[in-house]
Amino acid sequence: MRDRDSFIFYRSFFEAAEELGDPDFGQLMRAVCSYALYGRAIDLSGFQSSLFKLIKPQLDANQRRYENSLKGGAPKGNKNAAKKKKTTEKQPTVDFENNQKTTKKQPNENDNVNENENDNVNDNDNDIAVPADAAKKTVKVECKNGNVIDVDLNGDRISRMVTEAMTGKPWEQILKEAE
Repeated sequence: MRDRDSFIFYRSFFEAAEELGDPDFGQLMRAVCSYALYGRAIDLSGFQSSLFKLIKPQLDANQRRYENSLKGGAPKGNKNAAKKKKTTEKQPTVDFENNQKTTKKQPNENDNVNENENDNVNDNDNDIAVPADAAKKTVKVECKNGNVIDVDLNGDRISRMVTEAMTGKPWEQILKEAE
């Protein structure tokens, strides 16, 4: 491990160690700096040791990145090492006035025909029958939170489910109370 002049110190390091008292905090920071700058580990115990074990993998990863950067990047011949030529190609100019005149209309050759037939039959009998006299009838129902809402007794299934959720009452009970 090569000595370094600097290292990355993350906010999470500080936030993790912030609750330590001054002597323990100072000892942990000395251990982190000693390891990150010189590669020397200092013996710690207790909570400081636990925090250092959490910080150390990030310091090691940053050290590997640093050492790899000293090697000069990708080797010659590697596709990633090839420098791209900077080109400043001029965008083709568009003659907006004559653009539509020069574009030829293409015939539509889509022969799509939908031959699917819906053979599905709804066998569900879980819809609640609404009484015939309830046609276009609305009632006021109190919600769980104390608000009063108008409920259409001919409402669709989703409206019924929302009403049940808001009132805490099953739909059958709402219908009986409406009679």
